Amino acid sequence: MKILYCNNSELLEIFESNSIEMICNEDMQIEISDEDALRIGTIVDKFAPAASGDYSIEDK
Repeated sequence: MKILYCNNSELLEIFESNSIEMICNEDMQIEISDEDALRIGTIVDKFAPAASGDYSIEDK
């Protein structure tokens, strides 16, 4: 699992519409699978290249 940090609500909607499963954990952080973490870069490049600096992913 990875932690996704993103304050861009439009980008979060793009992730959701591209089947990225996001789960809010007990610390109010967004958890994503390792597989989805790998897909996010491609999704951002395709649908929102200007938002490439609006998120970060860290190991849990």
